[in-house]
Amino acid sequence: MVVAVSVDEGPEVKLDGLPFRGVDRPVPDEFVRHLKLRPGSHLTRRSLLGDIDALLTAYADDGRPFAQIALPAAVWLGDGGGLTGRVEVREGTATW
Repeated sequence: MVVAVSVDEGPEVKLDGLPFRGVDRPVPDEFVRHLKLRPGSHLTRRSLLGDIDALLTAYADDGRPFAQIALPAAVWLGDGGGLTGRVEVREGTATW
């Protein structure tokens, strides 16, 4: 008996955009500047978690240790075949 296995990964999907948007106000540019995910890059669990951790640390250092990040409930493929979604940032209450 001969068993043949074929795996087709399909087309490679790159990131078109995954902007971090604040609920109450825009995410400060100085926080976004340090994020690694950029359009054209590969979205991996490690890169996404790294950016989330960096953003939460920036908010905590800025006096908002209870900031929260909500990942998109849905993502979609753009016209160019890239993945697009929106990450919501809830700053939380400022503390002193």
